[in-house]
Amino acid sequence: MGHDALPEKGGCMGTLTHFGSEPANEARTQHGLSLQAGYRLPAASLLEAIVASVVLMVVFAVSLETVVRLTAGDSGSIACAEADYRAAHVLGKVREGTYGEGTTQLTFGWGSLTIRIESYDPCPELWSVTLTMEIPGEHKKMEYKHLIDPVNSGAKRTPAEP
Repeated sequence: MGHDALPEKGGCMGTLTHFGSEPANEARTQHGLSLQAGYRLPAASLLEAIVASVVLMVVFAVSLETVVRLTAGDSGSIACAEADYRAAHVLGKVREGTYGEGTTQLTFGWGSLTIRIESYDPCPELWSVTLTMEIPGEHKKMEYKHLIDPVNSGAKRTPAEP
């Protein structure tokens, strides 16, 4: 087997060298050099692949670190999200009839939730439900107000005290 070498072709892939009995011109295609049996890439291509993989790993590590800092950094937003979730859950319980007219206070690890249910003045058949969440560690107070028809929602109407 003779040693036929293709002329060097520069570019991002480096130089392809042919070792075998095929003529050098058969390896050429219309779009450059093809990798056929008997061709091997020089070490520069391996180095390029390693550098590309290191760059991808660095980008992945930076993005992962950013996501971790966003989710685990400030606990205030997590407390607000949990308070909002609890308010939605309690409102569902009010609609089911778990809570009647009056004021109820619930305490959680993030703060307190006050449920105030009273007749709605313009239309006494409806309930005015006020949910107030206080997060003392963040100095935040959130309040949601809802009108609920206790007859159609399944809630049990208790007579108001005089």
